[in-house]
Amino acid sequence: AFCDVFVDAAIEQALRDSERRSAGPGVDSDAGDTTARREAERLQQFLAAVEATLLSDASAFCTLLRSLSSRHIPQFVPTFVPSLHLLTEALAQPLLGRIETTFPSIFMPAYPQIFVVNYTALQGFLRGLERRVTKGEVMAFRRSEAYVRFQKKWKLQVYFSIKQKEHLAALEAILAKRCTLDQRTMHNDQMYWMAGSVAVLQQIEAVWHPHSYLHVMFDRALRFTAELLARYAAYVEAFLKALQHHDDTHTHTQTHTATTTTTTSA
Repeated sequence: AFCDVFVDAAIEQALRDSERRSAGPGVDSDAGDTTARREAERLQQFLAAVEATLLSDASAFCTLLRSLSSRHIPQFVPTFVPSLHLLTEALAQPLLGRIETTFPSIFMPAYPQIFVVNYTALQGFLRGLERRVTKGEVMAFRRSEAYVRFQKKWKLQVYFSIKQKEHLAALEAILAKRCTLDQRTMHNDQMYWMAGSVAVLQQIEAVWHPHSYLHVMFDRALRFTAELLARYAAYVEAFLKALQHHDDTHTHTQTHTATTTTTTSA
């Protein structure tokens, strides 16, 4: 009954509001990017509506939450219930389930940039909820079936694999070209002698850029950065060997020419 009065009705209203605000002209079935962006916008509006309706200081839900969960406020001590996890059990868990059924496509990185926006928005929303409750309630929430299921739905490994291939392809496109020292390249107000140096810097920066990096993928991002540097080291080594071979060939040619000239003169 409590969820019906304070939570479920508010969630449904937030969904209707987000649908109305994000409504626009229809899109073709092939315009997947536009559809995904519209869904991301609707998700943002839905979370904002939930925040305004249920989590504002003036909301009935927050008033009840303070009266049952605020043991440090004298006026609420008589009503404090230490074992009650109201925010996470009455709001967060049903909310996650509703997001799963209403926005099922957000968990797949068909459009990586939009995937990052959705993931970041929802993780930020959950962290905001957790800051409102005790450490014990946070730990219980993260062990809950709803939370674990929700986090597992995100195809993070697929996302990182897509980005990894993009970065490698962009780097190899530069490293595959013949390297010379007569084409200097500027990057971040610095001059570089080799285009490959700039290419590897750009890809490493892209890996850690806020628009693509997810902190939950830190270990993979770090390993991939090491792989990019190893590929660059091999590129430099190959260039130095080619340069040495060129110098040796040039020296041999000069020596042979000088010997031939001396013999002819004699």
